[in-house]
Amino acid sequence: MTVPRRLLRRWHHFDAAIRRAFPTEDLNLALRRTAANLEATPWPDPEPPNARTRLLLEAVDQLCTTRMITPTTWDALLPHYTPEQLTTLCLAVGDRATTAMLTRTTTFP
Repeated sequence: MTVPRRLLRRWHHFDAAIRRAFPTEDLNLALRRTAANLEATPWPDPEPPNARTRLLLEAVDQLCTTRMITPTTWDALLPHYTPEQLTTLCLAVGDRATTAMLTRTTTFP
């Protein structure tokens, strides 16, 4: 099974928009944490974990388990990210989960 070209083009535009809207290092960390959550693999904490990093990883964990960032975590992240960036984080984690579903479905033996 292959993904139609028109969908791939749109996905690439979406992915590019996410990458422009969120700090690259933080986005990469969030996406690696998302992948670890989706695969249920152990996650080594980044060194040294600062408050922003801990909050970011907590938000990703919440998105992966409860499908939302709690108001408390959202408010704690606001000194570090804009509301638009936090919305982008939700979209990025959701996109990674959707991509994992598609990959698992279309690449069975």
